[in-house]
Amino acid sequence: MTSLAIIQLVLFLLVALFSPFLTPPKRNQWLLLLVLIVNTGISAVLLLHIESSGPITLLLGGHQRGLGIELLIDAFSVLFTLFLGALGSVVQIYALGFMKTHIPKTQHTAYSGLMAILFFAIFGLLYTNDLFNTYVLIEILSIATVALISIVRKKRNFMAALRYLLISELASLSVLFGIALIYMVTGTLNMTLIYEAMPRAFANYPINVTLALGFMGMGLAIKTAIFPFHEWLPDAYTSAPSSSSAILSALVSKAYMVVLIKILFRVFGSAIIEQLGAQWVMITLAAVAMIVGSLFALGQTSFKRMLAYSSVAQVGYLLLALSLLSRAGLEAMLFYMISHALIKGTLFLVAGSFSTQHIKDSLKALSGVAYVAPFTALVLGVGAFGMVGIPGTSGFIAKFHLAMALGDASRWGFVALIMLSSILNAIYFFPVIINSIVKQTGTVPLKRDHLPISMVLSMSVLLIAIVTLGFSPSLVLPYIEAAVTAIGF
Repeated sequence: MTSLAIIQLVLFLLVALFSPFLTPPKRNQWLLLLVLIVNTGISAVLLLHIESSGPITLLLGGHQRGLGIELLIDAFSVLFTLFLGALGSVVQIYALGFMKTHIPKTQHTAYSGLMAILFFAIFGLLYTNDLFNTYVLIEILSIATVALISIVRKKRNFMAALRYLLISELASLSVLFGIALIYMVTGTLNMTLIYEAMPRAFANYPINVTLALGFMGMGLAIKTAIFPFHEWLPDAYTSAPSSSSAILSALVSKAYMVVLIKILFRVFGSAIIEQLGAQWVMITLAAVAMIVGSLFALGQTSFKRMLAYSSVAQVGYLLLALSLLSRAGLEAMLFYMISHALIKGTLFLVAGSFSTQHIKDSLKALSGVAYVAPFTALVLGVGAFGMVGIPGTSGFIAKFHLAMALGDASRWGFVALIMLSSILNAIYFFPVIINSIVKQTGTVPLKRDHLPISMVLSMSVLLIAIVTLGFSPSLVLPYIEAAVTAIGF
């Protein structure tokens, strides 16, 4: 049982290693899908084992704690390997049909290998319990992300990938400098040992600890696209193929957010965060992001670009929940992360489906689209309702839990801010829905074009998941509560 997490990581590496040698290239996609499903099953087994027997600690190479690589497999890390693995499997099913027309055949092998490396980095980030390997895995994830953005060899893809690479490397260096400062005052890179030594280190070296938190916080703020460190996001999400955009918004951004949670609560601790007043910085950035991101989305004419700026606003919701530094806030944040990953991933898959049906990526081109692509339009409607927070979707439950957590902290003004941001969401999403079912005069008639079954299947699964969590959030809430307990509350 203790070696299952190692098996998960090795399986992803094997896919990356052997994918160049498999022919035809489509076998690579099926192999990646098989490994994703297997690893999701392994995460489910690990979650059940942890429920009954407690967390698992792995010390690799026979080294003592603090001297080598340590993996911590607990309710927090396994919850997200299970969820992100399952969501990645659904997106990979979508990619089986999407890649035929949107990604050159010469790049199919590279795509599967890069995806395998990306999932290796994500699972590694969730499991690792030391800071240096956290940095190494962040770099691996960044490189894989850059390659996936530029997998389609067009000028705008290369420009978006280059911008992301330059900004991302600055973020990585910022994180690395923060790690160096922590090592300077604690003498270890193990998160558990750092947490134990942090109160003494903060008492003796307050400037070093403050700078470390600032550098690491800024680096991860860039990685997660927290406003105003979001400049790379719109071009990256818009230029990447829609299957890659779904991965970026639903998985990669959530992995970095999980790293931020681990850094705050497993390295520094909430007591030091409060002493330094970092929660007020997070509150300020969150409030601005929720409004400004929505305002930017209002001014877009491209559907995918609108979704990208919407993500900036949604990151604000997550940061607002995190800033509470409370159990209720973190529970609300984790549910919101799961809900947002489902909904935003679904909407990017909708964008890819429109492209497959030869519908341009502009809001004007969606006029009357429900008559030629009724299923895709239905998924668009449910996804948009989820983003706004309409009852019956997971988005409503996510915003309700966040509002309750804010109420528990007596921050009712921010509940009003959530309502204002939701109204702005409705202002730019509802016209898209209305436009899709109303044929405007003067628009070019669209022709019905059927989607591959794999794309229909994957969107159907996500549609069901969004509605199911909207009516039965208790399916995941117990596991979220266990995860919050594992992180230290």
